Amino acid sequence: MQNLSYSALHDKLLRQYQRYVLYLCWSAVLAIFSLILYAIEIYTDNNFVGLGGTYNIPTFIALLIWDKIPEPLAIFLIFLFNAIFGAILSYLGIKARKGKTVYLFSGLGIYIADSFGLLLALVAPKKLPSQDIVLSLIVHFIVIGIILFAFYKRKQIIVLAEKQRKKMVFEDDPNASKKVLSYKKPKRTLDNKEVLADEISTSEDKIEKKEE
Repeated sequence: MQNLSYSALHDKLLRQYQRYVLYLCWSAVLAIFSLILYAIEIYTDNNFVGLGGTYNIPTFIALLIWDKIPEPLAIFLIFLFNAIFGAILSYLGIKARKGKTVYLFSGLGIYIADSFGLLLALVAPKKLPSQDIVLSLIVHFIVIGIILFAFYKRKQIIVLAEKQRKKMVFEDDPNASKKVLSYKKPKRTLDNKEVLADEISTSEDKIEKKEE
């Protein structure tokens, strides 16, 4: 990585940051997949395997009213609440992908809060099996770790840009009369191949051409 140019290293870190931030969106995909497994299992042997991959807060809110409404409606509400929760996190993930810190902090904060949503299992009328609680904790810890790594990558980008800025030297010469008007790319021969080379066309060049 040390041998990479600033531009190449910056782009590499940026791609890594954007990839890790999108796990806020992937958590929504995982939640829907887990809900599908949950819906299949509940109509077979009533084993809630797969539910632990969903978001805890909206799932347990639906479980709280499970006994008060028909079962199909309760399942629908679990899907609906998770979809809304997932849409919020996906929106924050997409915004954070553009480098907006407030969205990244918001997404991480909500997901951490959702991890504590496991405590709602203690008051839910239908307590989830221990394997689902363990699965939910594992999934949440993994996603939180990835998002924290995204923070680390963002910090690396900032440090890299700051180092590059310090290397740049700006000089203001009040006596300078040359102004860059345009760039021209003349052809040059290199190893028997024609290549383009950047040259600066200045105001003085144009004056000299007129005098000729």
